[in-house]
Order: sequence, then C-alpha cells, then structure tokens
Amino acid sequence: MSKIFTITNLAKEYNIDIATIRNWLKQEQFPTIKKNNRHYSTSKAIEYSKFIRNQKHVFSDKKIKAKTLTITNNKGGVQKTTTAVNISSLLSELDNKVLLIDFDGQGNASEYALGLSEKENLDTILTLKDILLEEKNSANVKKESFEKAIIKSDFGFDIITNNILFNSARSELESSSAKELLLKRVLERLENDYDYIIIDTPPTLAFEQLNAYFASDYLLIVSNADHFSRAGIEQTYELIKSAKNQNSIYAKPKSMKLLGLVMTDVHVDTNVHKYNIEKVKEYCLEHDIFIFEEMVKSTVKVKEAIELNEPV
Repeated sequence: MSKIFTITNLAKEYNIDIATIRNWLKQEQFPTIKKNNRHYSTSKAIEYSKFIRNQKHVFSDKKIKAKTLTITNNKGGVQKTTTAVNISSLLSELDNKVLLIDFDGQGNASEYALGLSEKENLDTILTLKDILLEEKNSANVKKESFEKAIIKSDFGFDIITNNILFNSARSELESSSAKELLLKRVLERLENDYDYIIIDTPPTLAFEQLNAYFASDYLLIVSNADHFSRAGIEQTYELIKSAKNQNSIYAKPKSMKLLGLVMTDVHVDTNVHKYNIEKVKEYCLEHDIFIFEEMVKSTVKVKEAIELNEPV
C-alpha cells in the first residue's frame, strides 16, 4: 500500500519546515488531495515529485522553447508509460504547459491520459501516425492538422495520441529520407507553444526510439529490477550511444543528454530485486550513468490509478 502523508510528514520527508510545505500547497506546487480542510499526499506522488525537484536543470526556469524529455527502455512492462504520464501530470500541476507524445502503437498512454470515455474516439481523430505521414509527404504539417491531433487530457496536459494503426504505417514512414528526423521536424513547429514535451516510447530499438532520441534535449531510462530489464538497459544505452554518434551530422542537433536511470516497481525487501539493483548500479557506475536514489516502489496504487484513469 502507498503510505498517506500529512503536512507534518511531508516536512520531515523533505527535511524542510512546515511553512515551506504550506507555501508549496498555497501555490499548488505539490501533488495533494484536500479533505476536511487538511492536505494529504501519497508516497508514490512524493517519489515522482522528488524526481522532478531534484532535476531542476530540466524541470525549472521556463525558456522560450520547450524542453523535450524521452522516457525510454527497450524492455516492455517497466512503467515507461506510467512515468511519462505522471511526470506530465506533475509538470502540468506546477503551472507548465505540457505536451505528451504517445509514440507507442499500443496507445497505452493515450488511453491512460484520456480516460475511458475517450477510448472509443481514438480512431476518429488525427493521431501521431497522421501527423508523421503528413510531415513525410509535405514537409509541412498544417496548423489545422495539429488542432485536430492535439487533445487536452484529463490530467491537464495536451497529448498527441497513438493507436494500433501506427504499425501499418511504419514501413511507409521508414521509407522517408532522414526518417529518424520526422518527429524532430514536427516538434520544432510546436516547441514555442509548450514549456515541456514528454515522449513515451515503445519497447523496441527501431524507428520510434531513434526518432524520439533525435528530437530530445534529455533522455531518461526507466527500468524494473529484474534480469530482462537489466538486459534492456544495456541495449538501450548502446542505442543512445549510437544515436549520439550520428547526431552531430544533422543541422541544429538536440543535446540528447542522458539524465540517468530510475528504478520502478521495486520490491525492496526481496533478495532477487536487491541483487539486480546492485548489478544495475555496477553497470551504471562502469558506464558513468547516473542512477536516481529515489526508487519507485511496487504498489497496487499504480495499477489502481491506471484502471481509474487517475494520476498516481
């Protein structure tokens, strides 16, 4: 279960005074629920909030152009979508204009962010597939197309959705010259309209991951603490290195800075997870990859939030 925190608990957790916590609440800079004139938060919300606050060079000081962050791992089921949606939600709560790009043909981020009432409509609006095809064929996505594709989510941020039809268009998209820059060119037309753009990626080393990387200022690897996720980290890191080697040949390349790795769905009391966490730390140390101390612990609250279409 995710622990419930009061204002006093929050002050201790962040090691700051209660007055500062109250000021954050007054400015709506912290994820809480208000009930009977009292504010409450959960350990899961605190973990995501700490991640954002500890990355001030990314998630602070608004600039004219949006900062773009890709959530990545070649392994599926590591809570990439959950992380992308909840980071987008928290940034939106902090009074930022946020766009989430669902780059996974499964469309999980779209369903999570839009709620059950919108699922039936996902095949009647323009999706990422339509936008990328228009960019490929005309090199100039129309304003009207963006207006039909960008939807306000239930969590306050905007989203360009995706669905299973994306897979049928992949071969056509991959036939484009400079195919790995399609998303970058699209987002260059939107970066003045947002503070942050978050990209959720599928578990693949193919077209989608490279497009996301070349469009990104920052990258974040998300991983579970199991054997196969460890292998996914290594494959993902090698792809990032390869993309960085290619990046310099393009005009106006993005920085593609790897922020580090965050562990999710962690069972801290199991020997298997303890062993795998140590192995991940060894790999990260060997390759100079920063690993975040804040680990997102396993809790039924994540699954409940997804089922209820609510932020964690």
